[in-house]
Amino acid sequence: MASNKRKCLSFDTKLKLIEEVEKGTKSKAELYREHGIAQSSLSTILKDKVKIRAAVKQGTCQLKKQRKSTLLPDVDKALLIWFQQARTIDFLISGPILIEKGEQLAQELGHTD
Repeated sequence: MASNKRKCLSFDTKLKLIEEVEKGTKSKAELYREHGIAQSSLSTILKDKVKIRAAVKQGTCQLKKQRKSTLLPDVDKALLIWFQQARTIDFLISGPILIEKGEQLAQELGHTD
C-alpha cells in the first residue's frame, strides 16, 4: 500500500484553485489531480474560501500555508496593542516579558487559567 504524503498548499495556491473552480475552466477532478491533493482537501478549500480570501487580502500570509488561530482573540489583540505601544517608546521586550504581560492581560480581561 502506498503511503500518501501530506501536501500543504500556500494561501496563494489555494486562492488560484478557488478562482479556477469559479471560472469553470477546469473540473474539480482535474484540479485536485493536477495539484496532487485529495478531493476532500479541495472541498475544504472551497468551503473556507471566504477565510482564505480574507487572509490573502490582509497581504501578510500569501506564502504561508496555514493560518494560526488564537484561543483568546481579545487577549491577543490587547497584547498586540501593548506591544506596539511599548516598541514606540523603545521598550526592550523579551519572550518572558511578553508571556507575563499576556497572562496579566488575560486576568484583567476576566480569563482564568
